[in-house]
Amino acid sequence: MYIFYPVNNNKANVDLAVTRAIYVVAAAGAFARYADYGWVALLVTIFLIVISIYVNAIKAILKLPVVMMLVIAISFLCIVTQTPYFALVLLLHWVLVKFLSKEPKYQIDEFGIKITNLFTEKIFSWAAVQNVIFKDGLLTVDFKNNRIFQHAVLSKDIDLDENTFNQFCTQKLLGINAQHKVL
Repeated sequence: MYIFYPVNNNKANVDLAVTRAIYVVAAAGAFARYADYGWVALLVTIFLIVISIYVNAIKAILKLPVVMMLVIAISFLCIVTQTPYFALVLLLHWVLVKFLSKEPKYQIDEFGIKITNLFTEKIFSWAAVQNVIFKDGLLTVDFKNNRIFQHAVLSKDIDLDENTFNQFCTQKLLGINAQHKVL
């Protein structure tokens, strides 16, 4: 069984975006709540905005995971606003986005090709496929109904040999074609 996951280099880092959003909301809350303190409120606001801009660099310098930076941001937000509601809403948003941005999985085995998304699972038998090729990180599936599927993927198996995989697919396709000729 071969399992592939799509490579999506353009996908935004949800953890980082939500962490930045929490710092910005904390900055706005600090400015609104402590506006009577003048310069102190302004400095705290600027400090939190700078943290939101450089959260990725701070994470790298302190060697903290993004989730830890998220917890720190939530703590700042709860302290500044003196209520957990804003933090809970943003945390709920983060959980929903993490759940809904689940990557598809492409599973190729002796029975066919299974594409699993968040809510759907499509199964294609070898009889519906004309050709399957994995070359240079690109998985190409040519269907008999003139549809083509092509996606940059990473294999679950780090040591996947392209030739072995392609030979496996060719054998499955030749076996299906041989059965159709006999019938």
